[in-house]
Amino acid sequence: MTMNRTLPLVLAVLLVSLSGCNQPLQLFRPSFEYPSSHIILQNEARGLDASLVHLAQKNPRELFRRGLENTRDIRDMQCRLIRRERLGDNLTNEQDIAVKYLARPFAVQLTWVKNPGSADRVLYVEGENDGKLLAVPVLVGFLTGPVAKDTEGADARKSSRRPITQFGYDKSLARLLEPYETGQLSAGGTFEDRFLGAATVAGQESLAFERVRTGGDPVDDADTAVGWQVFLDAERLFPIGIIEFNCQHEMLGYYVFTDLQYNTGLTLADLKTAFKKLAL
Repeated sequence: MTMNRTLPLVLAVLLVSLSGCNQPLQLFRPSFEYPSSHIILQNEARGLDASLVHLAQKNPRELFRRGLENTRDIRDMQCRLIRRERLGDNLTNEQDIAVKYLARPFAVQLTWVKNPGSADRVLYVEGENDGKLLAVPVLVGFLTGPVAKDTEGADARKSSRRPITQFGYDKSLARLLEPYETGQLSAGGTFEDRFLGAATVAGQESLAFERVRTGGDPVDDADTAVGWQVFLDAERLFPIGIIEFNCQHEMLGYYVFTDLQYNTGLTLADLKTAFKKLAL
């Protein structure tokens, strides 16, 4: 039976054993109010293609691989990114970001519609501006104009958990596949992917998974992700929703892609023109 949409969503939240982060994480399922209204998890896989459900239950790796293969068909994308992240000791307010993306050359233009951080517009083009992004600072941007910033510098880390150079479904899916190649998570330790069932993510039918750390050395860094929920859209198998947790079962961030449009004919000139207009 489908869960009542007005009720808190029961999510898989990762907790340490009674002795804390010095033990491998164990799965625990308390009632947890889901942080965004854009994902609705169901109690069963009803409505999903039976072959996808079989793979989700037996071989999630194959679905990630197929999703990565499907990204090769994406030349450009426009969407909205709903995001909230833990930066330092605090969670940001939920941000609504308009996204324009090109696969080749790799380019990303972001415009904050709601709750910007230090910048309300950003443009990154691989191979240009000495590898730096261009940002229009909040409030004073009309005076300073675009400012070049290191993609992995201190300012960038204060604004996002992951650099803009790591944007894209292909990179997200590659990160999901990497532990299958190495045998361990990036933070170390063994892992297991589990199928949760069907979900509706931003109006799209999706498959819901959780990745849990099942063993390894202690992870004491509260800023390190050791648990994830991943939502693949049932059509292309793209990760249109991701939630990250640390070893203290705190949410480190959630990311939901909405209003998705693929291969609309965007060009690099379109991104640059839009950014220049916004930066005026």
